[in-house]
Amino acid sequence: MKVASSIRKAAPRKAHKERSQPAARQRLGLLEKKKDYIERATDFKSKQKRLAALRQKAVMRNKDEFYFQMVNAKTNKGVHVLAGREKAFSKDELALLRTQDQNYIHYQRSVNLKKMERLQSLKHIQPSDDSELKEIEGSDEDNEFDGSDAEMEEASPETQTTTKQPSHTIFVESEKEVKNFDPVKHFQTTEDQLKVRHNRTRISPNQTIDTESEEALYKAEMLKRLNRKKLKAERELVSREKREEQLRKLQMEKDMQKNLMGKGSKKKVGVDKQGLPVYKWNAERKR
Repeated sequence: MKVASSIRKAAPRKAHKERSQPAARQRLGLLEKKKDYIERATDFKSKQKRLAALRQKAVMRNKDEFYFQMVNAKTNKGVHVLAGREKAFSKDELALLRTQDQNYIHYQRSVNLKKMERLQSLKHIQPSDDSELKEIEGSDEDNEFDGSDAEMEEASPETQTTTKQPSHTIFVESEKEVKNFDPVKHFQTTEDQLKVRHNRTRISPNQTIDTESEEALYKAEMLKRLNRKKLKAERELVSREKREEQLRKLQMEKDMQKNLMGKGSKKKVGVDKQGLPVYKWNAERKR
């Protein structure tokens, strides 16, 4: 009598249990199954292959081979060690180095804060008379700050040199011409335009000069320069504010590292808003 395959599969079957270790061999542990044998055999074969490769290298080794790194290399109890590594500093030496780092960061912060104060005062300049406009014209524009460490270094008095002001030499034929020399007539410009170093306004000999319009143009040019200078100061101030935040965070991190090198048991309790770890020292009774 034939039974449908679906009925045969649905019928309960005998559960085949894994063979256990015989009672007489319990001292040997669990009985090894095929999957355990496969793992053990794979590990054994990989080790045999590595040993064969090392033997092959030893057979093919060139006894006369030399390279300069061998001078600083040696074996310590079978372990290959390279000499000439970084010097291991003592605890006191590390504390001194961290103190020097803290002093340098503190110095950079003080320099940066002074320059930020100067830029803050420059933002509120409002020229009201001709004397302030002349100061704007005569002042040299500072280089824009890019946030690099080189910009933060202060020049020492030995390295600071006075910049020579540019001059314009005019050659004449006689001493009489030197006495009667008129720069306004020579350069064909106005009295105010003599102070401009480039793109000086020129007028023809027959042209009449409107003094009021020239003065208005001069003031407008100076105001334009002031606005450019204020805009540059604002950009530099933003860069220095970012640098101040970085230096402040770095200084806090250095202070924490120095405190961790001190005595006393402590544990980490969390992280603050700036991402720095927070530690708590156990209370100790002082004598």
